[in-house]
Amino acid sequence: MSRSKKLLLAAALAIVPALGGCDDIDGPKAIVTAATRPANVATKPVAAVIAPSTLPTSRPALAYLTVNGEIREFPRARAVIRYQRNAGGLVLQLFSDDPKDAINDNYDGNGFYFDVDLKTADPQLVDGTVWTCRASTMQRLHTKIGLFLDGTRYHLQPREVELQINQLGPTTLSATFAGPSSFLMFDTRDKESPGQLVFVAGTLTAEIEKR
Repeated sequence: MSRSKKLLLAAALAIVPALGGCDDIDGPKAIVTAATRPANVATKPVAAVIAPSTLPTSRPALAYLTVNGEIREFPRARAVIRYQRNAGGLVLQLFSDDPKDAINDNYDGNGFYFDVDLKTADPQLVDGTVWTCRASTMQRLHTKIGLFLDGTRYHLQPREVELQINQLGPTTLSATFAGPSSFLMFDTRDKESPGQLVFVAGTLTAEIEKR
């Protein structure tokens, strides 16, 4: 089972109700999230339910983000929009399509996982959503959300993140880090070391999958 599939399974089996994206944490108020959307903008329906089960061959093979100005390569982005009862609306799972060997100790690739509460049950209101995630602490938190560099060696935990969701086509969306978006980078092999503040920019593009 790949790293991204393990994270998806953990999200599906989570006992604590989602708080809005950065939900798997060490305290109910450690991270606060919100989702807003522009008013008086024509909406476009997201084909979350009728999206094809097979992805088109034109999907991006890789994704790229900059971390402190350095371009980092990731597996292509995948997106699943589904209705989550305890969130009371639609949730976007945005994650890297990790290879099977991502769970191996010697894997040195990069990855990401975000669980975005879209704060709406209406698929037509997804386009233009701006999701914000702000942590009230600089401490290391128990969360699966964020970016992973060099396998799981470095975990970039959201500090102050702004992610804008746009629909590019009937079954395609983009997620752009705006802000700039800041993360705390922790060395998972050194539990005592403090987090290093880093900044992430770029856009992830993905086909919406039926789930």
